Amino acid sequence: MRKPRVDSVRNRGLILAAARQEIAERGPEVGMDEIASRAEVAVGTLYRHFPTKEALVTAIVGESMEQVADDAERRLALCEAGEPARVQLVAFIEALITLSAENQAVLAAMEAIGASKGTDSAEARATTAITRLIELGHKSSSVPSHVTVEDVYMLLATAPYGQPTSVRDRWLDLMLTGLMTE
Repeated sequence: MRKPRVDSVRNRGLILAAARQEIAERGPEVGMDEIASRAEVAVGTLYRHFPTKEALVTAIVGESMEQVADDAERRLALCEAGEPARVQLVAFIEALITLSAENQAVLAAMEAIGASKGTDSAEARATTAITRLIELGHKSSSVPSHVTVEDVYMLLATAPYGQPTSVRDRWLDLMLTGLMTE
């Protein structure tokens, strides 16, 4: 398999960035023409990379899921290197809430057009890393023994993503106090 051309890789990145911005500003109904214009590429170039809007939104969400998985694995590695599991778990949750808040428009677009949420492998990587991080926290007593990966996902599912940072921070403070108390 040959390596993609430099301009093709650049164009793909420009298209993804433009799509994230356009969807955030205009909502899921933004047209492919507007996205191509913002990316400063021809519409044909956009369609060569992403034949449908669903494919484009799925790629954006997939990138985000890969970021989440990479962060979870990085936090696990830090814990395995001696960092407290509780600190890394809280940092992961904070980072994910920030990323998700920034991507709410993309998530709305995904739901509106029926795009898939990303790669199952990225989700599995994240779940495996966070489960292991929680287990290490249980062993070191830095994470209460009742905390599970399902609790973390439930916490994330109820976050006030559409609210200002101050509200999200206050919510996170309250939720983590409850979650991290034995």
